[in-house]
Amino acid sequence: MFLSAARLWLVFKEKIPYGVKKRKSFREARIAEKKSRLHARRQQEAKGYILNSRRNLMLSLVLDNHKIGWGRTKQILKHLDLHWHGNVDLTPGMRDKITDIANHVKKSL
Repeated sequence: MFLSAARLWLVFKEKIPYGVKKRKSFREARIAEKKSRLHARRQQEAKGYILNSRRNLMLSLVLDNHKIGWGRTKQILKHLDLHWHGNVDLTPGMRDKITDIANHVKKSL
């Protein structure tokens, strides 16, 4: 049972021959893909902070959001009176509260 559950988490990468990797078109396609992912993430951030309810709040703030580092995240959690492993219900009111605190923390540093 454990092995079958572990297989669900595996992501198999397609093997790409060396000659294909060195082609200019392949490299440009990879660069374009990275730029599109970055642009999509910035578009989501423009709407508000990206908060994932499946992760704890600290990891969600640090890993998914641009310009919020470990230090600012710890200050946000301190304002919320949460432990850094803690998680909250992400209601619209809580999202607004986190956004206000993050803006305050950014101004204070």
